[in-house]
Amino acid sequence: MKNFIFICCLFVSSTLISQEISEITINFRNALKTKNFDLAENLLTEMRKEDLELAKYELLETELWIEKGESLYQNNQFKSAFPYFKNAYERWRTNNFVRDRYNELNSKVLKDENSNVNMKNSKIQSAGLATNNKEIIGELQILNSHLQNLTSGINSIDERMEKLIQENSRNNALLVTAISIQSLVLLIFLIKRK
Repeated sequence: MKNFIFICCLFVSSTLISQEISEITINFRNALKTKNFDLAENLLTEMRKEDLELAKYELLETELWIEKGESLYQNNQFKSAFPYFKNAYERWRTNNFVRDRYNELNSKVLKDENSNVNMKNSKIQSAGLATNNKEIIGELQILNSHLQNLTSGINSIDERMEKLIQENSRNNALLVTAISIQSLVLLIFLIKRK
């Protein structure tokens, strides 16, 4: 009997721990999606303290490295991204994305681009936009005139609808009057007949 109670307690506690770890895993993945890498690292450390299986821990850690490396890569921080892809490649060589990104970064001289380069690019892009402004303004003026035409057309349709409704109400009034007169004549005829 004692063994049965012990096994039941062990089962219940393991179920509760696995549910807690599942919630932490969900929160970890949500942190990765929102690029909140500090929170993801904290959750990963917490999962490690909860006796998470080594294989699952390493998988989650590799996912963190991939996401963090890709975030840095997208921000042109190639030198900073490389160690994350290197670690991920050492654990997960069969992943095509990790292998391609690792080979790409490993085959060239790496440097992190700073925000000044991004500012130059944005100035170049804004200069290109300035030349297109005249074309855009012209198109907007054309669209504005079309919109005015549509508005006046809708207003005239609205006026016609009001006239038709008024005519219908007059016609309905005439019809009701005719039916009333006919009913009166029929009533008078029936009364005289009796």
